[in-house]
Amino acid sequence: VIKASFDCSCVRLYNLVFSDQPSEHRGKEFRNFLTWTKESNGDTEITNTQWSPPPPKSIVDCEEMNLEERLKDLLKAPGKSSRVFNYTHPVKEQSMFVPKNCPIEEKQNMLWLGLDELIMYSESKSFKVPLSDCFVVRNSFTVRNIDTNKCELIWKLGIEFVKSTMFKAKITKSVQDENLEIAQKVVSLMKAKVSEDLETKNQIIPKAI
Repeated sequence: VIKASFDCSCVRLYNLVFSDQPSEHRGKEFRNFLTWTKESNGDTEITNTQWSPPPPKSIVDCEEMNLEERLKDLLKAPGKSSRVFNYTHPVKEQSMFVPKNCPIEEKQNMLWLGLDELIMYSESKSFKVPLSDCFVVRNSFTVRNIDTNKCELIWKLGIEFVKSTMFKAKITKSVQDENLEIAQKVVSLMKAKVSEDLETKNQIIPKAI
């Protein structure tokens, strides 16, 4: 489990990190923030569908709506949206019978619980690697407001075996170690993104004379 706090609301964190909006980093524009994090971790051939059904307007265009309008919109909006990432991931442990990389399909689901809490959970399957059909990797992300303009992320990492294998312990350790390493890097990138957003807002706000 990884816990991290951010100086923004959970809705703002969604728009910065989990949305379909383009994200620019070091002068290069990416399809979205998570595409950038995956590329930063060595993934290639990254594609993804957009959230379907589309996220509630009260989440995406929150600054253009008052609180009453946002709550009404959220009540009539779908409770869940889904999208799928496909990408090629470098295989960490190399041997004669293991390829240098493998395709991964990552299904993501976002639960629209309210303006103060969001939950995203994902299921990732790898292919063309020995024993990859024996397990799926599951992650859950709970983001909730803990103060004004402050939220907390709880990221749970897990692995589920769908077939028995005598290498269960080795696979579990390998997957958990790599997932933890990736997650820690992604959280660092998320914090940098939020800090960058705050700096931009501070530059826009006129200073008192």
